[in-house]
Amino acid sequence: MKRRGSSNLQSGRRHARFFAPVRNGDPQVTPIARWQFQDFYPTYPRRYSMAFFTRLAHAHGSDGDLVAVQPAASFLRAYQLGGGYTPGPLYAVFGIAGVAGALRRRTGQLTDLRVPCLLVTLAAVVLLVSSDAFEFSWRYQLPAVVLLPLAGTLGVTALIGGRRSRCAAPSG
Repeated sequence: MKRRGSSNLQSGRRHARFFAPVRNGDPQVTPIARWQFQDFYPTYPRRYSMAFFTRLAHAHGSDGDLVAVQPAASFLRAYQLGGGYTPGPLYAVFGIAGVAGALRRRTGQLTDLRVPCLLVTLAAVVLLVSSDAFEFSWRYQLPAVVLLPLAGTLGVTALIGGRRSRCAAPSG
């Protein structure tokens, strides 16, 4: 029994990693730096040289060398490391807003956003939980990067939209 409780705790930590304020290293997880933009052409694993990958590319029809396009790569790397990423707690807020929009009850409103809120929020949750159930990797979190902001936006729209429709309703 004790082992099962420990497993559940580890599972909870795995699921919460996406919502952490800082994406720091965990020795059991592939470092997030691997999924970030690089200003050089990265080679993984390190035991293979750039010459090896260049020969491999030429053998499969590539005409040029493998390079990172410097102006674009440098800009994207600076943007990403200088605040161009969404912090984990904001994703949690998006998820909560999606759930709130899905659960909000409205009467007499022409547009009902509960179903879209529920669909997008559940899709994000199912994708996050199912990918974390086997092995945590930052690349498997990418669907949530798209779906959670959408869920939050729909949720806030559903919550605010209900107030506006009551305020804007014609009198008489």
